Amino acid sequence: MTRERWIGLAIAAITIVFTLMLLALLDEAEPQRLQPETLSRHERRLIELDRQAVDQAYIAHAANVFGIWLKDGVGDPSRAKVGFGNARKGYDAATTAIEVREQRLKQEQEK
Repeated sequence: MTRERWIGLAIAAITIVFTLMLLALLDEAEPQRLQPETLSRHERRLIELDRQAVDQAYIAHAANVFGIWLKDGVGDPSRAKVGFGNARKGYDAATTAIEVREQRLKQEQEK
């Protein structure tokens, strides 16, 4: 093997070791308790904009997944199914978070 390959292998090995160490440290670290975010005086409008952004992002991602599937030759739909599934999971998680904020805003307004 050439010297360049040995150097490349050494760098790859060091990178892998550091990555594994970092993952081990992150796994042991206690998760931080997130403080509830404070509501803005513009919260109603921000919620509205967040909903629009999530809708637009979902549409853009779905179009991208479909475009890639078409470029790949429309043979194997499994990757497209995963891409669409990820988009649906992300959409669901984002809209659920928005609904929680909406509920908090409603509770704050009732006080």
